[in-house]
Amino acid sequence: MTNILLTSVNMFLSVLIGAFAIAVLGLYAPDLLFIFFDWGNVVADKIYHTGLISSQIVNIVRFLINGEQMVFLTFIIIARVLLSLIVMPFRNREA
Repeated sequence: MTNILLTSVNMFLSVLIGAFAIAVLGLYAPDLLFIFFDWGNVVADKIYHTGLISSQIVNIVRFLINGEQMVFLTFIIIARVLLSLIVMPFRNREA
């Protein structure tokens, strides 16, 4: 039960930290955030046009994954890694 709770807290905190990081970046370095969003759009366009996705589901993938969501997910992944590195020394490994 505690593993489920810790995992849920980790996921929730990583979403909050990722959103906070994007907000701080938008306030203090909007040009850098604009560059990140452009990067996300370029990566999303590359995914759409690689041919790995059939033409029937490209519109569904475009709806689910756009550049801004890719940037947000990248910030969430970075936050999860940082949280794991911070919590790792304090975690009980006996179980």
